[in-house]
Amino acid sequence: MVVINTYIDELERTTIDLISIITTVSYEQLEQFSECRYQLVRKIEQNKEDLSEDAKKRLIKLKSYDLMILQKMDQFKIEASEWLLKQEMIKVQKTAYVTSYSAESILFDRKN
Repeated sequence: MVVINTYIDELERTTIDLISIITTVSYEQLEQFSECRYQLVRKIEQNKEDLSEDAKKRLIKLKSYDLMILQKMDQFKIEASEWLLKQEMIKVQKTAYVTSYSAESILFDRKN
């Protein structure tokens, strides 16, 4: 029971730390948080039969932060998507200006 409370304490701490900087968090920090959270949740799930009512309430409270975290993840996803589209447009525009013929070729103009 003490072990599971340690995991929940760590999950609360990391979640609150992230929420406190959610507007300025980088995607690397968010990725690091997600990995840490995943590991902690796995440990809690392995010991879920030891969850007290108080621990369940703490986890429900932590779940209330999920929407803010998911919104930030969506923001990064949209930014990445826009960047990829922009890069594709640059590539298309660049290939439109690149000559697709050999500079040493000869053109014949036929008059009918």
